[in-house]
Amino acid sequence: MNKREKDRVNGVESDFSFTFDGTACKSCGGLCCTGESGNVYLTHIEAEAIARFLKINRVDFLRKYTRSSHNRLALLENAVDDVYECVFFNAKASCCQIYDVRPRQCATFPFWQVFLKRPEWALKECPGVQMKEKDSLCKRTKK
Repeated sequence: MNKREKDRVNGVESDFSFTFDGTACKSCGGLCCTGESGNVYLTHIEAEAIARFLKINRVDFLRKYTRSSHNRLALLENAVDDVYECVFFNAKASCCQIYDVRPRQCATFPFWQVFLKRPEWALKECPGVQMKEKDSLCKRTKK
C-alpha cells in the first residue's frame, strides 16, 4: 500500500481541505448510501470480486445487481418512498452488505475529485468530514 492509499485508509488526504473520521459511519445511517438517485460505478474486476463474495456466478450477479449507465457498469438502487439506496445497503443495520469488497468509488468516499473544489458539499453530505484548520491550509499552500 502506497502512502496515498494509507492516508486514505486513515482518513487523511493531503490534497483536500478536510479530513475524514471513519468512526462517524457507525452512527450516520448510511448517508453516502442513500438519498437522491445516483450511480455507483464498478469495474468488471470489482463485479467479479463481489460475485465471489456473494457466492454467485458473475453472470447472475450482473443480471441481478447491476445496470448500464452512461456506457458503464453501475449498481442498482432500491427506491424507498422518495429516497434511493444502494442495492447492498442494509437499512435495518445501517451498513453495507458487501463492505469488504465494495467498489473503489465507495471505498474512496469522501475523497472524490468533486469535493476538492467543493469541500462544503462533502461537509454537508457526511458527518465524518471535518474541515482542516485554516492555519494548516495556509502552511500547506505556502510550500
